[in-house]
Amino acid sequence: MGGGGAGVGGGGQAAGWETLRDLAAADTRLDPRQLDDLIERARRQHATLEGLRHKQVDVAFRGA
Repeated sequence: MGGGGAGVGGGGQAAGWETLRDLAAADTRLDPRQLDDLIERARRQHATLEGLRHKQVDVAFRGA
């Protein structure tokens, strides 16, 4: 997956978990606490990917 796809994937993954979290109140098959953990993990992964992307921009375009 390319750099652009990774950024979209991280945000999209959190959105998917958030959608399921919204449904958890009405669907007992979904564990709200587990979904909260997955949402937080996806957000952390997205933040990590964004940080790495910014560093790569520095390396590629600023010679840092």
